[in-house]
Amino acid sequence: MARILKFRAPALFLALFMIVSFMACAKNEENNNTPTENNPDAQNAADAADQGDAAEVKLFPDLDENADFGGHVFNILTRTSTSGDWLDWIPRDVVYKEEQSGDTINDAVFKRNTYIEEKYNFKIEQLFTENFGGDIKKSINAGDELYDMIESPMREASGFAQNGYFMNLLEVPNLDFNQPWWDQGAREILSFGHKIYFMSGDLLMVNNDTCCGFVFNKELLKDLALEDPYPLVKEGKWTMAKLYDLCKDASSDLNGDGVYDYKDDRFGLIGQRDTLISFLHSAGEYICKKDDNDWPYITFGSERSIAAMEACFKVMYEGNITHNAHHLEGKVPAIYPVSEEMFMDNRVLFMWVRLRIVENLRSMDKDFGILPLPKLDESQPIYRTDVISYTGCLMCVPVTTSNPERTGHILEAICAESKYTTMPAYYDVTLKTKMARDEDSSDMLDIIFANRVWDIGEISNFGDFGWQLIAMSMKNDSNIASLFEKRQGAMQKDIDKAIGKYEALD
Repeated sequence: MARILKFRAPALFLALFMIVSFMACAKNEENNNTPTENNPDAQNAADAADQGDAAEVKLFPDLDENADFGGHVFNILTRTSTSGDWLDWIPRDVVYKEEQSGDTINDAVFKRNTYIEEKYNFKIEQLFTENFGGDIKKSINAGDELYDMIESPMREASGFAQNGYFMNLLEVPNLDFNQPWWDQGAREILSFGHKIYFMSGDLLMVNNDTCCGFVFNKELLKDLALEDPYPLVKEGKWTMAKLYDLCKDASSDLNGDGVYDYKDDRFGLIGQRDTLISFLHSAGEYICKKDDNDWPYITFGSERSIAAMEACFKVMYEGNITHNAHHLEGKVPAIYPVSEEMFMDNRVLFMWVRLRIVENLRSMDKDFGILPLPKLDESQPIYRTDVISYTGCLMCVPVTTSNPERTGHILEAICAESKYTTMPAYYDVTLKTKMARDEDSSDMLDIIFANRVWDIGEISNFGDFGWQLIAMSMKNDSNIASLFEKRQGAMQKDIDKAIGKYEALD
């Protein structure tokens, strides 16, 4: 993840920088050149060296600083929803409110937009629709140039791309995916045949919101005299088996009626159907990876991937230790607020969340902590966190774009500036300062964001396997080997079809 929100130069770097700068200056004196007059990066680095360890080095995109887009309205199509369970997932990346309001993220978005708009003389507009797929098809099939950028729901992006709706972003001028404001994990995994039709970067705050983890009730943990998970994480011992043990000890039929009910009883974990795929990824397993030609191939089905799912089934299904929020569908107006209320009511030890939900817990009077998802076992080298495809988005450029040079310039500029405005506001201020209630949670967030998982097999939903996998949780079905055997052929057929379509785009 391109998540170096701030770069503070340590003493060693400054010493090396001064040596290199001295050598460069000596050479420039020979050539009668002044490197900082037309190079803001070099000037900024020199300023940082002068200011010492506390100085921030800001990188600048390699763009024409004198570009003037004549008041062009840069339209970005974004999905929206009126569902109570989806209100948190209306992207707030582009236009939150059109004025400063005192909200940290809103004001950072406003500051970024104002700076970029005034610098290059254009206007950003965010167009919301609930008929996302229909609007894209209608516009592109008609050859209309209604949208400069499409913020596509992640699971729909590949289908649109295969149908020829999106440009290969590697052919869009001014986009430089080597820069740190672009997500390098997404760049590696989301390409097809060495082409990139959809991408993630620091503009898309929603892909940080949609990263998953746990929150845990610190007061309940203390009351039950259970083991503190923070040391477990730091010692590499935070595993599925340990999660199961803690959840088992925390669960209780509080009213003694023999039925575990979301209204009255206590659970070790609140999960969702997405939790199944999250645990697969947190175990370091994937549905698909990429071969040497940059095409996807099936990796699921290994002994370890099956073991990961079996460990997940144990936590999700056994002994009433987990409440699956989706089992309340049709019984309550919105299922996710019920989960949050249960957690804040001191009746849940762990809650699986997309990190956006942490902001909903600000009024909770009990202390809570934040954790990465557990590893499968202690032999696994690192913790991993998936970017949930159902709520994530990807940026795309429609093929109807008549001025890709302008589009690339604006996207590069917005992403670069997002690294220094919206991302610090989101990560350093909102999550790590306002939402994290202890320093350990702040450390846990660093772990979560350091190793994000992009799984092209799950995002593309080859053979409907990804969806069928999480749907197992609705039936407490643990027969994963049977499901894979039934879907493997369809998965391969979809992969072959996708490769054929991408090759035909040449």
